[in-house]
Amino acid sequence: MKKLIIIFLLIIISDLSYSQVINFENIPVDKKNIIQTSFGLNMAVIGDIEYSRVLKFKEKTFLISANITLPMGKDFFDDRRFAINISANSFKHKNWELPIHFGVFSTFTSNKMSVISTIGTKIAINPGFYKKSWFIASEITYDKFILSYIKNSDYYKETYFLQAKDAWYKNSGGNFHFGIMGGKTIKNSELNLRIGIITTENFNSILVPYYALIGYKFTM
Repeated sequence: MKKLIIIFLLIIISDLSYSQVINFENIPVDKKNIIQTSFGLNMAVIGDIEYSRVLKFKEKTFLISANITLPMGKDFFDDRRFAINISANSFKHKNWELPIHFGVFSTFTSNKMSVISTIGTKIAINPGFYKKSWFIASEITYDKFILSYIKNSDYYKETYFLQAKDAWYKNSGGNFHFGIMGGKTIKNSELNLRIGIITTENFNSILVPYYALIGYKFTM
């Protein structure tokens, strides 16, 4: 029972995950800063804001970004996620490209059962068709929890498992996002949309297995 409850809680916080939406064809050469905001359903109603810095290395474009994700619930800061990512275009043939993203993240969730803090890693690819004014691509994202600290509440101990210990747990789960995304560029701004499904790393369904997020991005 204890293990099942822990896994369930970790699946919930994992669904605050966010994937970069980047069209390398329309990154301006004279602007280095990108702000992206997103809003939608991803297990819960969430909001996200991300800052990215454009870097050049041997004529190759990279983005270093940081983002925070929050659910729009009653207790605004009870769940949150912070991530740092690096993104690059790993393949290009005409307008067919393969952006790849790697990141590390931390999550925090607090509820009646426990308080959980987690550290993990993420890798995502977005193979698709990219033009300067628009793009459409697929999304495959894998989030992996490396280490989690669980502080059990008195309610959990009294109701489910009196001997439950507050402790660090390793390799405590992960999930996949499979979906499609698209975007339309308007001058220095972009509107984008992501939709798809979520599964556990064993390809099992979760409580709300769908996501849909609309985003707005601008460069400066």
